[in-house]
Amino acid sequence: MVKKRRAVNSTSKISYLHQVVPIVVWIATGGLVAGLFYNRASQVAVFGIVQGRVFEVGTTCPGRIVSIPVALYQDVKEGQTVAVVNILRDDHSATEAQLRSQLETISAEIQHLAAQLVPTQEQILAEASRTETTRAENLRRFAADVDNARLQVLQLRAQIETDRMAAQALEPEISLTTKLVEANAIAAIELERLRLQHKALVTKIEENSALLEQAQQNLQAAQQRLDSFAAMTLEHPTVDHAVEVIRKQIAVQERLMDEVSAQLEGIRRQQAFEIKAPADGVVVQIAMDVGDTVDVNLPILKIAQAKPTDVIGYADEAIAGQIHQGMQVEVIRRGPPPAICQGQVVSVGPVIEQMPVQLWRNRNVPQWGRPFVVRTSGQMDLLVGERVGIKRL
Repeated sequence: MVKKRRAVNSTSKISYLHQVVPIVVWIATGGLVAGLFYNRASQVAVFGIVQGRVFEVGTTCPGRIVSIPVALYQDVKEGQTVAVVNILRDDHSATEAQLRSQLETISAEIQHLAAQLVPTQEQILAEASRTETTRAENLRRFAADVDNARLQVLQLRAQIETDRMAAQALEPEISLTTKLVEANAIAAIELERLRLQHKALVTKIEENSALLEQAQQNLQAAQQRLDSFAAMTLEHPTVDHAVEVIRKQIAVQERLMDEVSAQLEGIRRQQAFEIKAPADGVVVQIAMDVGDTVDVNLPILKIAQAKPTDVIGYADEAIAGQIHQGMQVEVIRRGPPPAICQGQVVSVGPVIEQMPVQLWRNRNVPQWGRPFVVRTSGQMDLLVGERVGIKRL
């Protein structure tokens, strides 16, 4: 019995050792690796700053910013749209003035046709009551519904285009007034008035667009009713002739409205200029807002290079002569997370110069050193502006 207990205890001890020993070995290995890493990091004699190219993104011609579809610190890809600018051109202003005049003419003609259509419709209804059957009377009523619906569509389209131009004309005035208010040149109430006026126009455009959609649906429904009823309705050419003239004039105004709308859309497309990201990176600064007027060579935003590989180090005078092109080095980040990667010195500065404040041991005591550039293997994710250690192999 005693021998049996001893055998069980011996087996338990062996099983326990099999479980504990791997854990102890793993902990010891981790501690050894960490110790070696920090031992290497403690031997760093030179520090540097990760350098990456920062692209200033602007426009090649003056314009007004209408959209910035990226956010601060957002990752972007090369060729991605980062801003949309409306190009300011004198010929566009002249063309818009002409189109505005045409819209006013179309609106006046629409009102004239509407004034003619009402008495003509009354004449048709009076004549129909004497000479037409109920079916013919209904046909003309359906035709009148179509005409009224077409006029309503034209009126709404003319009003929407007029309001859009008015709202667009207010945007640069709002931008200028904003700057004047910030400079305390004028009272803020003037800016508020312009913003309220612009908001009212935008609201009116949205409401009229909804009404236009409904009016187009009404026109389609009225036309379908007319077409289906016309097949079984008698016509009276002598009465229809007067309305047919008005219908032809309405068709003319519809074509004119389509032409003006197409020209306005063409101008908007020519004005809209998309600015693309020059390289993969991160948006690190947005210098302007939507509605601002931007000039040539003024940055709209800045994009920092993604995954930088260059480090600028500074060797103090005691070891400045030991740095040479082609030297193999290690770039060390103490963390978190700690990391080490290989690199090579690709260029060395010819003179001793003042180090960046970030590398001073004492922020009140300037330090000097010889600059050199290390190009890493790219195996470590570096951040632009990050401080790292540099150790000679």
